[in-house]
Amino acid sequence: EPVGLRAVEDVAEIDGAVDLPPARRASASSPLAGSVSKLLADRGQPVKAGDVLAEVVSLDLHALQLDLLRTHLEAELQADTFERLKAGGDATARRRLLEQEALVNATRQQRDALRRKLRVAGLTDEQIAAVQKTGTIIEAVPVRSPIDGVVVGFDRSLGQAVKAEEPLFAVHDLSHPVVQGYVSERDLARVRVGQKVRVRVAGDPAFLADGTVARSGRSVGPDSRTLSVWV
Repeated sequence: EPVGLRAVEDVAEIDGAVDLPPARRASASSPLAGSVSKLLADRGQPVKAGDVLAEVVSLDLHALQLDLLRTHLEAELQADTFERLKAGGDATARRRLLEQEALVNATRQQRDALRRKLRVAGLTDEQIAAVQKTGTIIEAVPVRSPIDGVVVGFDRSLGQAVKAEEPLFAVHDLSHPVVQGYVSERDLARVRVGQKVRVRVAGDPAFLADGTVARSGRSVGPDSRTLSVWV
């Protein structure tokens, strides 16, 4: 047979964009309102889940710690009073003993609730224990990374006021990116879930990766007239 060009495979070329699944995108925020006192991370910096990215000085944090210290001292006083009443034996009325026991339980529950609030605010068990034992007040709320990844966004400055749960850092896990492809109506029959694909990046002509069509949007967009697929 004469030598000539022959088609060895049917290739459909579609445009796409690099994307990340929602589970691999997260934002770090302060659980309490305050002002930024320290910045410990910058854009492009790899971080681990739990790493402190910044610190926020918060009056609400101070108030919670003072409430915990007051409640802890009150709980110890009520418990000591209860033990002295028990030691009195029959000289202590049964009703008085029950009332004091109820006070002990109420103050302990209040103390445990304040501990949980401080844990949610980012304090460790060791720091909370120090507040109770020595009265040491932690000045700032730590802003921790919720996931392993890279810091990709931050638009705050030192001294700037922030609200509770306001996103401060954007952290992306870039270990497993996906590509969202846009399949035109004429190529719908040529693309299916499970199909092997090759991915090239416009910004890096030398880049070439293998992938698999993982899922499909199942319907054509009314405005773009394309079907979204994820590789």
